[in-house]
Amino acid sequence: VTKWTACLPETNSVAEMTNRAVQMAMTGRPGPVYVEIPFDLFWKEYTGPAYQADPNLVQLPAFRSTADMASVLEAIKALKKAKKPMLVVGGGAWLSGAKAEVTELAEKLDIPVATSLSGKGILDENHPLSVGVMGSLGSNPVANAMVMEADVVFAIGYKFSQNSTFYWKFPTAEQKVIHLDVDDSEFGKTCALAVGLLGDAKATLRLMLDELKEE
Repeated sequence: VTKWTACLPETNSVAEMTNRAVQMAMTGRPGPVYVEIPFDLFWKEYTGPAYQADPNLVQLPAFRSTADMASVLEAIKALKKAKKPMLVVGGGAWLSGAKAEVTELAEKLDIPVATSLSGKGILDENHPLSVGVMGSLGSNPVANAMVMEADVVFAIGYKFSQNSTFYWKFPTAEQKVIHLDVDDSEFGKTCALAVGLLGDAKATLRLMLDELKEE
């Protein structure tokens, strides 16, 4: 349910603990956190410092990292060599604010885009390269057929969950998978990767687009 939990050790640690909780919630793969406060601490006087929020942690994502250039170049090479490439995009692209970058990459390389339910709309639904939602819930049969026929799959902010992979039937062993995610614990979770891109979706896609412009 939560990505991090802690117990407040003393009343005067509340400011430090609050900052730590916000930092954990807002960085890496964002998610809920839980801080337990023992009841007896409510009866004690607070004499610690005033709480000051970290200005870097009031926006999501708090920090943007990019994948290493060698992996970026390898991913570009695989996409350009592909005969039937597909972009499959999840909710992580929305959290990163990568709508413009997903659209630009799809148009630049002329690659169709399917999404999970949480990624729906990252490419405008009426865009000629949009094939809709894939998976076992609320999906488009065309999207499902196209992702299964792809030879190279570029997954962006996509966690290969049960519903979006047809109960883990996708990707197949024959498909080459490139995965871009801010959380490396997602890499190789359900399938072997040809390329893992560890970084923020928006920043890493922009790096890829800049590299494509120079070619």
